[in-house]
Amino acid sequence: MVDEPSAGAYYGSIVAAPYGKAVFLQLFEYLGEKKQDQTVEVEYITMPDLIDKSLAEGAVTLKNLNIFYELDGEGEIITGQLPPAGTKIAKGSTIVLITS
Repeated sequence: MVDEPSAGAYYGSIVAAPYGKAVFLQLFEYLGEKKQDQTVEVEYITMPDLIDKSLAEGAVTLKNLNIFYELDGEGEIITGQLPPAGTKIAKGSTIVLITS
């Protein structure tokens, strides 16, 4: 058991996870669950530069790119963005627009 690990490693991901994996593999085998292909294709885009644009214009640009956003501020002009322009992000990601 892993009640008191003594090999120097004591983090759950190192000590207990292998046992958890073995338990779940046996459980799924017992229940007759087949292994599923879990490969997911992720489409990346380059983050546009939205600084000094109006919030409305930025929102339209992001909607067209399938990017969601959260606001930090109450202004109508975008003064900052996270992640910065030029960063590769996955479609469907959520970014932060800073307004003033």
